[in-house]
Amino acid sequence: MKLRLLALLAIPALLASASAHGQAKPIYNDQSITVLQGLAFGPLRSEATPVDDAHGLPIRCISGCSAAPSEGTPTGAAGTPNAKVLTIQGIPGATAIPVSGTLNPVTLAATSTPIAGTSSAAQVVGPFVPQLGRAITVALSAATWPGGTAQLLRSTDGGTTKLPLTPAGVVLGTYTQQGVDQPWIETEAGAIFYLSLPASGIGYRVAQ
Repeated sequence: MKLRLLALLAIPALLASASAHGQAKPIYNDQSITVLQGLAFGPLRSEATPVDDAHGLPIRCISGCSAAPSEGTPTGAAGTPNAKVLTIQGIPGATAIPVSGTLNPVTLAATSTPIAGTSSAAQVVGPFVPQLGRAITVALSAATWPGGTAQLLRSTDGGTTKLPLTPAGVVLGTYTQQGVDQPWIETEAGAIFYLSLPASGIGYRVAQ
């Protein structure tokens, strides 16, 4: 039986899985469906059954089983009743995903190191080395804004050349008052960022 899988996971349109009888079957992610929340399964072009304690995914147990993998009852890695352990095959580096009655998204902290402090004069601070694919947050504070413009600058040559953020000719990452902003998401390896500060007394933090 071909199954469609609705979940809060970003996975390829076609995943290799297994049926309850151990036979490999494809699971399709129907791109015409808007995912709201939860995990469900069912035949293509029919109503889907939500996964809960009474309705587990019809798959072969791969790990965390109470019996032989070919016919065991999935119990989950931690022994949670009616939990399932799925392995996404064909994806390099993929790991087992424990799935129980409720599917909760997992958000991991950024691995980049923030730069923070208080300006002692008009100066440029950095570099900030971003984790790719995450928004960069700029936070500025001052008892009274001293005047001038703070600006986030980008470099791809180790800081020799620092350029403003100007997608489609629109300048981003410039500030004339305190506040918090997320002006940029970096996708190019090797790009680093600097913060130009116009005067002393401005608290700053660049992070993700």
